[in-house]
Amino acid sequence: MKNKIYLISIVLLLMINAVYAAATYGSNEYGFGKYGEGYTASSSPGNGGGGGGGVGGSSANVVASSVVISNLLSGAEAKFSFSDDQSSIEIINFITTKDLKNIKLEIIKLDKAEVEKNTALLPITFVFKTMKIEPTAFDNAAIKGEAQITFEVDKDWLTNNKVDKKNIVMYHFTEGKWKALSTSLTDEKSAKYTYVANTPGFSYFAIGEKEGVRPLTSTPTIEPTPSSSSEVGEQQSDLQPAETKKSAVTSILPIIIVVVILLLAIGVYFLFVRKKD
Repeated sequence: MKNKIYLISIVLLLMINAVYAAATYGSNEYGFGKYGEGYTASSSPGNGGGGGGGVGGSSANVVASSVVISNLLSGAEAKFSFSDDQSSIEIINFITTKDLKNIKLEIIKLDKAEVEKNTALLPITFVFKTMKIEPTAFDNAAIKGEAQITFEVDKDWLTNNKVDKKNIVMYHFTEGKWKALSTSLTDEKSAKYTYVANTPGFSYFAIGEKEGVRPLTSTPTIEPTPSSSSEVGEQQSDLQPAETKKSAVTSILPIIIVVVILLLAIGVYFLFVRKKD
């Protein structure tokens, strides 16, 4: 009988120890336990590439848009129209120097830090968008003269950063350095200005306030936008379930332990004491 009681006592202690260990060191999606890993808010790529006055957006490489043209004869106009405004590019067109088949242009949205990592430091502080324009099945030699890039800039961005609409320039990374492209303001819409820049080829590009208008050391100041506030709100809401869940589990742990002990005690009583009687 004594051996059975000792055995039951050992089992009881082990179970209590297991419950305590689970409560203290347990780890899962919501971070149960004192040392468990907590819930991490997920982030999604935001619109705007390297926008926000030099403040980078998503660091992931995202193909904002791509267009394929099947066949072009030498001397014909290649015109790529883009409908996705993540890169702010509307149209890219150029005259071909040779026959081309199944050519494609991809606009890859990048943030400012990613672009500078692959090129060199930008000579400007206030950057609206940064990107890479990547050709497939043709190279820069297939462009006669220069290609034209039509792009848009949000009026809100200009206002928030105190940038004059006449000081917007597109920069192109070529021959190991950033070069300002010839850029013209061509149209105005309700919320955007339209510009056209001329480029001899495609690689990395940046849109922003032209060099020399303000010192490079200026710190961009951005007023909160509805989209950025929404993203912050989403991240906070992502974290709330973790805190609530963890708090609830912590508060009921003593009750769970007491209930387990009582159930085991009742089981031992009925199994041995009542049986003996």
